[in-house]
Amino acid sequence: MRKAAVLLLSTAAVLMVVGVLITQSLLILQRVAAVENVQGIVWLRQHGEGDFVPLADRARVAAGDVLKTGEKSQLDLHWVDDTRMRIGPNSLVTVLKNHYNAATKADTALFKLDLGRVWIRILKVLSQKSKFEIITPTATAGVRGTIFSVEVGQDGKTLVSVKEGKVALTESEDQQELPAGQMSAAGGIAPLNAQEQDLWQRNAEVTGPYLVVKEPPAGTKVRAGSSLEVSGVAEPGAAVTVNGQPQTLRLQKLFTATVTAPNKPGRMEIVCEAKDRRGMVTGRVLSLEVTP
Repeated sequence: MRKAAVLLLSTAAVLMVVGVLITQSLLILQRVAAVENVQGIVWLRQHGEGDFVPLADRARVAAGDVLKTGEKSQLDLHWVDDTRMRIGPNSLVTVLKNHYNAATKADTALFKLDLGRVWIRILKVLSQKSKFEIITPTATAGVRGTIFSVEVGQDGKTLVSVKEGKVALTESEDQQELPAGQMSAAGGIAPLNAQEQDLWQRNAEVTGPYLVVKEPPAGTKVRAGSSLEVSGVAEPGAAVTVNGQPQTLRLQKLFTATVTAPNKPGRMEIVCEAKDRRGMVTGRVLSLEVTP
């Protein structure tokens, strides 16, 4: 009788633990990133296991994956919470964690940068319980909502460059806060130098709001005086215009506009823009051919 009671209690305890683990797994929502704007050959070690293989046509990246770029290659990662990361040439990046806890409403995103450079744009303002960190061999850069860059040089040194917001940089036991327009430097912080400003300019797509025009493709031929539909995707909260006319973002962040072609044959340009709450603007210009 006593053995049966002990067995029953043990079974109940095991089931309780299993139930808690299942509940926790349901509350922890794992995030994946869409792979975009791949240039050159990018290498992937899926789940951190095995050898590196070409990324090829793989459309998603998740926690555990390791990415490696060459001298003339780079790619963008677009996470489902609209965080964007550009991995520059000669870089080695590991996605350690990226998930959302529905119970605590906390975001956790941890990346390891062993070599090279990443640019990051975080759209949402993270809560006090949330964590977003780039971990390097010598430092950790943590943020709550900003636009910044982290680089690990061949000498192993870490450089942090902040475009918007603030970044807490921890090196050994020392911690300092880098505000917008500043970069880490020997012995402290300094304003962005000419080289950093040039790099930000060359990677301006990371700093501005997300905007992709899906239709029509560039070079499309349209008849003079006819109407055509322009459609695309923009980030949540962005103010979108097509040829200066405001557009409404629908579900899935889609927008659609109707544009009329000129009555005369020639070239036609359609200007699409997205403006975020910071005032940053991303523009796309479509060049079409108008036929008789």
